[in-house]
Amino acid sequence: MEKESVVASRTGDDELVEITDPWGGTLASVPITYLRTGETEQTVIIVWDIRYNPELQEHHRIRYRDALWRKILVKFRERKCQAIFRFNMSGLEISRVYPPRAVSS
Repeated sequence: MEKESVVASRTGDDELVEITDPWGGTLASVPITYLRTGETEQTVIIVWDIRYNPELQEHHRIRYRDALWRKILVKFRERKCQAIFRFNMSGLEISRVYPPRAVSS
């Protein structure tokens, strides 16, 4: 199966970046401060809120992270897409997306 990539692009709002799958579905719109590209063009990393001090306000950071994580996973389930995620302390890394599985008749 050919591997497809996630695309990050600016929206009409300069503050937001839209994360889309290769088939035109929007996975999330995230503030530009939460986004960076990874080692390859196929990698998008959504970074947790860097404005929070991780030691003093860990609960806020976790709450944001969980909400965004759930939102993205729900979008993938809706489209029956699969993706390779890496979940680490700095953020959620989306490296590859596989096409929706065809429904067998």
